[in-house]
Amino acid sequence: MDERQTDYTPVTQNTRTPLFAAGGVVILIILAVALWWFVFREKPEVQPPSTGIGAQLFEDIDNPIEDKVPSVETTANPIENFYKNPFE
Repeated sequence: MDERQTDYTPVTQNTRTPLFAAGGVVILIILAVALWWFVFREKPEVQPPSTGIGAQLFEDIDNPIEDKVPSVETTANPIENFYKNPFE
């Protein structure tokens, strides 16, 4: 008779399951810390815009053609008299 070695341990649980569980716990901890940091971190105070040289220039410049713009007649449809809709 052929004697073969039959010393094996039956696998009752996947050996990767504890690794996946530990990895899941680590990921959850990292996500919780990131969320806590994002929500509860100190936010910088918003400072009002200062009046700099750009604001001073904007206030000092006036429109040179403000009163020289010609008046224009506005009509709802400028080509109303030129085009006749064939489907009407």
